[in-house]
Amino acid sequence: MNVEWMLSREFQQSHPVEATRVLETVGSESSAAYLEEVDLTSAATALRNMEPLSAAHCLSGCPDERVEALLGELPLVMAGRILRVAGVSERQRLLGLAPESAARVLREILNYPEGTAAARMDPDVPAFFEDSKAGRIWKRLSRYERRVGAYIYVVDAESKLTGVMSLRELMTAPPNVELRSVMMKPVDRIEAHARDRAAVGHPAWQRYSALPVVDEEGVLLGVIRYSTFRSMEAGAVARKPETRNAAVALAELYWRSSSTFLFGLLNSLEPRTVPQPKKEEP
Repeated sequence: MNVEWMLSREFQQSHPVEATRVLETVGSESSAAYLEEVDLTSAATALRNMEPLSAAHCLSGCPDERVEALLGELPLVMAGRILRVAGVSERQRLLGLAPESAARVLREILNYPEGTAAARMDPDVPAFFEDSKAGRIWKRLSRYERRVGAYIYVVDAESKLTGVMSLRELMTAPPNVELRSVMMKPVDRIEAHARDRAAVGHPAWQRYSALPVVDEEGVLLGVIRYSTFRSMEAGAVARKPETRNAAVALAELYWRSSSTFLFGLLNSLEPRTVPQPKKEEP
């Protein structure tokens, strides 16, 4: 490994976002070659920081075994965004290379249109049956690794969402108690087909840092995390249509210009002593 390669790896690890911007400018072929050489974690980090279309081009240029490894390493919500912008035939090819467990979930995500809650959700959500004992949940949470958020969700035998618990509540619950006895209900939720603006406007965001996504029958599909909510919020504001009429717009423009002039005029005036009238001599 030459000095330039070592320096590039160091830069990618210490400045991942800046390094990704460089990769996006050198072309997908060169970027794919770089992603093939670096370790899997660094390659997945680079893909996560890329624009989805650039990431799709890079992923398509990687060998099949590297694609399989990367799709297994990427968060499923990010992998779904990348595959969504790939061409139809290329998307099917990439799905065929993904690990079976990931491919099954990715197909479910891609069935929902872009701009809906289900297309934005993270499907890797900790969910447990109502009769699960609180004391046994902690060991089972380890399989979610870093994907464990602030809450766990409770479902019935048909996987329908019935309750929610914070990790703090789970920690203080008696070990032998069933989740159905200590869970909170009803649960604030977002419908799978809800559009971005409706999901962003859900009042429960004032109380929770994540909201579950359910289908028409109430089956738990995934969760929208706060980081995703913030990106959706920014997009919704950017796409907000202009609904004011011309009269209102002109009135606001007039008020802004008039008020600016008046405040500037007032600030320029120095306080002066009011002259007293002279006394006339008798």
